[in-house]
Amino acid sequence: MGATGVLIYLVSPGLIDGYLGAKLRNDGVKRWGADYLYPDPKLTTGKADTLNREDLVKKYPCSDEETELKCSYSKSHRRVSMPDKMQVYIRQGINPKKIKQGKYEVDHYVALCQGGSNDLSNLWIQPRINKYKKVNYGFAEKDLLEQYICGKIKEGTLTPKEAYNKITTDWVKFYLESGAGIGKENRIMGGVLVGDDYDE
Repeated sequence: MGATGVLIYLVSPGLIDGYLGAKLRNDGVKRWGADYLYPDPKLTTGKADTLNREDLVKKYPCSDEETELKCSYSKSHRRVSMPDKMQVYIRQGINPKKIKQGKYEVDHYVALCQGGSNDLSNLWIQPRINKYKKVNYGFAEKDLLEQYICGKIKEGTLTPKEAYNKITTDWVKFYLESGAGIGKENRIMGGVLVGDDYDE
């Protein structure tokens, strides 16, 4: 990690806005980074099906595609069809037939493991490479934050409602404040999170 990256992660949470410059989006919400780091608020507001921790930590019957007998909330509730994914691409102005594999990901804005919905209002296209001030904020970086969030929910040190509010208010700021990206060079290869049994 270069000097710039170290400086970003060591800035105290209270100084983040003033240090690197928060800005107003078109929806009038003050956020830390540039508009392109966030989903279009007209299309993706973020939706949760549950904010009850008990729902998120218990086991459920697995889908037909799983070989396990009991699955996590994420695995048992993941139901995004290919037509839905294509619709997400199209409504964001991206032709899914012309993109390179691995360049984008249909992402749950509010992760399934924190109660996020499969509804279109919770889905957006996130690029692998999405740099702001020379630091990347792509889908692998958001995966690191989701891994952090869902671990904290399981521990009982973060409530699903708190996580929902932080993600939908400013996921990039939350990523920086949480320190979820520290040491990411050893956990992300080719823009993809590896080395962890992680299920968003």
